[in-house]
Amino acid sequence: MQYIKTFENYTTSSFESLKTMLTAMSKMGSGIQQELAKAKLAAVKPCGCVKLAAAIGEDNAKTLLSRVSIKQKECYANALHVAERCSELGVEYCEGWMFYHGIPIDHAFNKIGDIYFDVTAEFALKDNPEMREYAVLGSWDPTTALMIMATGPYKCYGDVFNKEFFETHQENVN
Repeated sequence: MQYIKTFENYTTSSFESLKTMLTAMSKMGSGIQQELAKAKLAAVKPCGCVKLAAAIGEDNAKTLLSRVSIKQKECYANALHVAERCSELGVEYCEGWMFYHGIPIDHAFNKIGDIYFDVTAEFALKDNPEMREYAVLGSWDPTTALMIMATGPYKCYGDVFNKEFFETHQENVN
């Protein structure tokens, strides 16, 4: 029987495994797929998340949770709604990955200043975001994120990084 390495065993960290995967995609792909992988590799950076109250304060967290319903499997909507409700605090919408047993899961979360937090993990999944690894591709103010989400044939939550990339690389899109 052949031994197969799991994703998390390729390197010492999940983030390094993600970079290895993006590097491979940037070499194996062609055209727009290759360019997108290169853009993600250039943009990605590791980050950690704290709990909501640690990021925006206990009172702001209570107010936010009374106004926003955090739902499972809706991280993009959750992160956008949190950014919209907390825009006066400077909260931004972020896209990247959350790692689950070393496997990168596409994910959206938030940041305020240099502090990242994940309401989906904390409240919908009842998980401790401080115990997870994350990688971020980019962050946007809520108005910009919403405008980008509303473009293209699929007007849906998420995919801001990809849509922004494709918009600036129209010459490669058929």
